[in-house]
Amino acid sequence: MSILSPEQKAELFAELVATGENEVRENLAQGIYAPENKRELIREWLYQQRESRVNDAASRAESAASRAEEARTEEILILRSTKISARIAAIAAIFANIIAIIAIVIAIKK
Repeated sequence: MSILSPEQKAELFAELVATGENEVRENLAQGIYAPENKRELIREWLYQQRESRVNDAASRAESAASRAEEARTEEILILRSTKISARIAAIAAIFANIIAIIAIVIAIKK
């Protein structure tokens, strides 16, 4: 069993990338690749491709969760701001009513 040098391994992986993962899987299943040490490297490459997809998916999920958390935080801030604005409007309405009552009382006394 001959061991591939790092350069040969890099060349093999470049060939696999050019071939495409699905076709590499089919070729491996059909026994096209030989010798066994080459098949082991191909299985390693396929595993790396799968792990890369899993890691990418996990990264995208984390990013989506982070964006959702940021949106939720912004929503809470908007709700608090709206609540404060509503309180200010209610206080302004109370003052307006007090002023109206005072105006009525003054008008009645004249």
